[in-house]
Amino acid sequence: MSAFFAEYARVIVFIHVLFAVTWIGGMVAIRFAMHPALSVIEDGQKRVELTIATLNRFFLMVSTAIVFIGITGIIMMLGIGFKAVPTLYMVVHIKSQIWMVMAVVYGVIYFKFTKAKKLFLSGDLETTRKTLAPLAKWLIPTNIFLGLIEIMLGIVLRGY
Repeated sequence: MSAFFAEYARVIVFIHVLFAVTWIGGMVAIRFAMHPALSVIEDGQKRVELTIATLNRFFLMVSTAIVFIGITGIIMMLGIGFKAVPTLYMVVHIKSQIWMVMAVVYGVIYFKFTKAKKLFLSGDLETTRKTLAPLAKWLIPTNIFLGLIEIMLGIVLRGY
């Protein structure tokens, strides 16, 4: 794996960073740009419809990003050989654990979104809104925070 990583290191790191930016940047855009912009739409039906349409596309994009981040992360872990430097090896494991937590939170977000989408299609607007509320209020901000920690730890690792 070391030889493979040595040969393609720049491409692998580029793909990893590109998809991390896609995931974290997408969440920032959803939470701090789209969510406030949609809140000015007075028609509740239209607001929820636009939210669901936007999140549908977002999840397609982010699901791909999560897979590629995981694959490239494993390639980098195995290829760089951080085991030789215990402190950095610990940082690699912390990043792995944070990625797993973020993936689980993403799973919860996706599950709630799928439930909200079914509720919306059945015409239950109020329950749809209640189901979507924790996404913007707690879940997406949690993943943004964890993602920022991941970026910082990635910078620490790249500095060595």
